[in-house]
Amino acid sequence: AEEPGQFSRQIDDLEIWDGMPTAAPPADTAPPYLTDVSPRSDDGSVPADTDITLHVRDQGSGVDRDSIAMSVNGAKVTPTITGSAADYAVTFRPLGNFAYGARVTVSVSAKDLAGNAMTPVSYSFTIEEPPVDIERPLPPRGVSVQILSPNG
Repeated sequence: AEEPGQFSRQIDDLEIWDGMPTAAPPADTAPPYLTDVSPRSDDGSVPADTDITLHVRDQGSGVDRDSIAMSVNGAKVTPTITGSAADYAVTFRPLGNFAYGARVTVSVSAKDLAGNAMTPVSYSFTIEEPPVDIERPLPPRGVSVQILSPNG
């Protein structure tokens, strides 16, 4: 029994499909963005042999892989890019170590497949100081040295 003001009827798949909205999906207006940056901005004491890694993501049309650009200390570099348009992992492995105590500046830019360009992101981190080498000094030629404990 139906209640007053309500009715029910069975509908078929064609009727459901015909009733689906035909409007286009909303336009992609949001640019890509960075996540999971390593080393992080303002990190100190970063190992000299570090790789630079980050993700470029986009929740709309996806990141245009060919638009991803990275520079390190002002020099354009060619990172390794893996993943999909929704989430590209970007890794730069320098040919040699960074200089001890150096401030390293990374800049990244990208566009999505709809043409939305992210505002370029720049950040910096600092490489560790050189390790202190504690070695016993060599005695001058012709001199012998004997190390004694403080108690004799």
